[in-house]
Amino acid sequence: MNQEVRVTLRDIEKVLPLKSWWAIIAVLPVVRWLTLAVVNHTRITPNTITISSIILRIFAAGAFTCSDRLALMAGAVFFYCAYVLDCMDGAVARLRQQSSEFGRFLDHVGDLFGGIICLAALGYRQGSLLSPVIAGILVCHLSEYYISYLTSTIIQIRSSHVPGGFWAKGAGAAYIRYRSLFHSRNVKSFFSFPDYEALIFFLFPLAGFPSYAFTVCFMVILVVLMYNIFSTFVTIHTGGTRFP
Repeated sequence: MNQEVRVTLRDIEKVLPLKSWWAIIAVLPVVRWLTLAVVNHTRITPNTITISSIILRIFAAGAFTCSDRLALMAGAVFFYCAYVLDCMDGAVARLRQQSSEFGRFLDHVGDLFGGIICLAALGYRQGSLLSPVIAGILVCHLSEYYISYLTSTIIQIRSSHVPGGFWAKGAGAAYIRYRSLFHSRNVKSFFSFPDYEALIFFLFPLAGFPSYAFTVCFMVILVVLMYNIFSTFVTIHTGGTRFP
C-alpha cells in the first residue's frame, strides 16, 4: 500500500480476524493503535512482525526457565507482547495487500514453535517436563494447530452455501444460528486456543502460580479442542467461511 494513503481505526477493524475473548478484553485495544502507527508511519513488513513475535516467544521461554518470580512475570509480559504482534501481522498484510502463502505458513509455524518451547520451559521449571499432563497438553497443541491450519486452507477454496438437511432445522439450525450470532460480530463462538494460551503463558505466570497451570489448562485445552473438532465438522459440511 502507498504510504501516503492513511488507514483509520475503522479500516483496521474490517481486516481483523475472528476475535478471541482474551483478545477482546486485553489485546485488541493495543493492537488497533499499534497497527495504525505501523501502517501509516513505517515500512515494517508483516513477515518482520511475525518473526519479531517468534523472537519474543523465545524470550518468554527463556524467562520461564528461571526460578525467580520477576523472571516469571517478565516471561508473561514477553508472551503478551508476542501475542500483540501475532494479532497485528495479518491485519498489516491485508491493509497493505501483502498477504502470502509463505506469511500464513510462517505465522502458523511460529505460533506452534513458540507455544511448544514456552510449554517446555514452564514444564522444565516445575520439574515436570516429562509428565503425562505436559505430554497431553503437547498433543492437544499439535492437534489444535493442525486442525486450524487445515480448516483455514479448506475455507479458502470453498464458497459458502445455505445449509440443508440436519443443519436447516432443529438442533442443527439452532447451532448455526448461535455461531452466526457471534460471527456477525467477528467474535469466535466459544473459548479458543488463544484463551487457553492466555491462562497458561500469561495469567498463571503473572500471578506467580505456574504449578497450578498444567492441570487446569489441560482441561481447558481439551474442551477447546473438542469444540474445534465439532466446529470443523460443521464448517466443512455446511460450506461455512468462518471458523470456529
